[in-house]
Amino acid sequence: MDYREETDSYICRNGRELTAQYDKKVRNRNGYTSLVTIYECESCQGCPYKEQCIHGNNCKTPMEERTKRLNVSKVMNQKRKEDLVRITSEYGTQLRMNRSIQTEGSFAETKEDMNFRRYLYRGKKNVLA
Repeated sequence: MDYREETDSYICRNGRELTAQYDKKVRNRNGYTSLVTIYECESCQGCPYKEQCIHGNNCKTPMEERTKRLNVSKVMNQKRKEDLVRITSEYGTQLRMNRSIQTEGSFAETKEDMNFRRYLYRGKKNVLA
């Protein structure tokens, strides 16, 4: 879906607008709390993409009466954009290339050649041994 920043809304495939309804705090099973914005379409009546767009078979509301709801974490979207810029930069590309050459190769050789499947050593002294 396309996001319109000036109106804080999303545009669906059929050209209908999903507007922000309310913000909700969501807590995941690890205890992390995030702020999620709920966007909802006013009406999905007669939409040819409704069957593909709206998911969830456990809902008691019939498909004809359902409307599209979208849960968006704005902080998560911002962090994703920052990470994408960081890893696609020249420095990020160099770091990813070096990791694949240096670290991953040596672990793969150790696992394959020496049949290591687990590292049981703890502490600096044991690891150096």
